[in-house]
Amino acid sequence: KISEDRVTLLTDQTNTEVTVFSKDLREASDIGGQGSLGQFSLHDLVQLDPTTVGCIVKIDRESLVVLDQYGDTRQLMPSQISNKLPKRKQAVAADREGSEIRLDDVVKEFTGQHRQGKIIHIHRSYVFLHTNDSN
Repeated sequence: KISEDRVTLLTDQTNTEVTVFSKDLREASDIGGQGSLGQFSLHDLVQLDPTTVGCIVKIDRESLVVLDQYGDTRQLMPSQISNKLPKRKQAVAADREGSEIRLDDVVKEFTGQHRQGKIIHIHRSYVFLHTNDSN
C-alpha cells in the first residue's frame, strides 16, 4: 500500500505489515528470509533423533531453527537432522474432551495464554500449530 511518501509491505514469512519511507526502499539481489534450505522447507516436520521430532520455524542462509515436541527451539545445520517426516494427512488426535481433531483444524489452548492456531502436524501425542500472531 502506498500513501504519500510511505509504503506498507506485508512480510511473506510472518505476515506482518511494515511501513517505511519510499526513499528508504532499495531493490535487493537476494531475499532475507529463506523459504527452504536443501530438502527442508518452512514448517516441515523433521526427526531430530530416535525419540525427538520438531517443526522447522525459521530458515536462515545455512541453518534451520526447529521447535521440538517439548517446546524448545534449537538452531541446527541440515546435516544434524535425521530426516524429514512425511505429512500424515489422515492423522487424527483427541482433544481434552475426547473430540477428534485433524490437520487444518483450529484449536485453542485450554490453559496458559489461551493461544489458538491451525494444526499443521500431528505426531503421536504431539500437535504442532501455526498462528500468525507474533506473541
